[in-house]
Order: sequence, then C-alpha cells, then structure tokens
Amino acid sequence: RDVLGSRGLGDVYKRQLYLLPGLLMTNLAFSFNNIMRASGYPRRAMLTMMLGAGINIALAPIFIFVFGMGIKGAAIATDIAMTASAAFVMVHFFRRDVTLHFVKGIYRLRLAVVMSIVAIGAAPALVNAAACFINVLINNSLYTYGGDMAVGAAGIFSTYTSLLVTVVLGICQGMQPIIGYNYGAGHYSRLRRTFWLCLLYTSDAADEL
Repeated sequence: RDVLGSRGLGDVYKRQLYLLPGLLMTNLAFSFNNIMRASGYPRRAMLTMMLGAGINIALAPIFIFVFGMGIKGAAIATDIAMTASAAFVMVHFFRRDVTLHFVKGIYRLRLAVVMSIVAIGAAPALVNAAACFINVLINNSLYTYGGDMAVGAAGIFSTYTSLLVTVVLGICQGMQPIIGYNYGAGHYSRLRRTFWLCLLYTSDAADEL
C-alpha cells in the first residue's frame, strides 16, 4: 500500500503520470481564464473552457478505443485539450485591443509585488495542502476498513459531488465581474442586488442538487 492509501490501482497512477506534463497548460488556462473574465470578457472566458471540454470529449474516445491506449490515452487527450485552451487564452492577452495585454519591457521581479502575490496566495495554498493531507488520511482509513473497493467508491463519490459543485461555482464566477464593475462605478445598490440574487440562486441550486 502506498502513502495515498491504495494498492493495485496502477491504471490510476499511470493516468496521473501522463497528466503531469499537462499541468502547466492547465494552470495557464485556468489562471488566465480568471483574469480574462475579470477584465471584462466573460463570454470569451466561457468559450475557453468549452473549447477544452469539447476537444477532450472528442479526443478521449479516439485515444482510448481507436488507438487502444486505455486510461493513458484519456490522460493524453486531457493534456491536448488543456494545451488548446491555454493557447486560446494566451492569444487573447497578446492582442493589443483588449483591456489587459502583454507589454514588452515591464516584466522585472520587484520584491514588494512578489511579497504581495505570496501574501494573497498563501491562504489558498495552505487550504489545498490541508485538503491533500485530509485525503491521505481518508484514503488510508478507507483502505484499512474497506480495501481498494472503498477507496474507489470514495473517488467516484468525490467526482460526482465535484460535478454538482461546479453549478454553484459557475454562478459565483459569473457574478464576480458584475460585482467588480458595479463596485468600481459606485453602484452599490446594484452590487448588493447582484450579491443577494447570487446567494438566492446558489442556495436554490444546492438545495435542488
């Protein structure tokens, strides 16, 4: 048994191994997608995610069944899809006619800026680290009392719940640029109305799901 609490799940780790090269593209796609949405292009940000999802859905069966690559093929399809999403979102920021875009000669590290970034990112980083540690504990407990089947069942349940949570996250992410615009413009009544509407719809969605 490994530190994650599973044994005999070689295909799972094979997929993770082939997913590692695509993590950089995944981070670029999601990080810059958030910046794109916040800077006033929510529709284009949505297209970025739809592009990656569409390519993944199209390529995964081909790599899995046609090429006979199994779960390794699924991972490679995901890497290709995330690379396409990253390329799409990066092209946006190279355009001169968008609100935020890349400019030559300004990319020098400044300690104050770096420390500000670290300060902002420290809390989410600790939360993610804690979540990983908790997963290790849960998997080891599940394996001790239920074996690999229990670990696999927990993974399926976790995936199912994450699909449900994406509905709530989608509403919240769609709210963010509206909140930002109205805060900057001083329209606080609209800001409060948007917040309460978002709270209402997310609560209703969570209750229905």
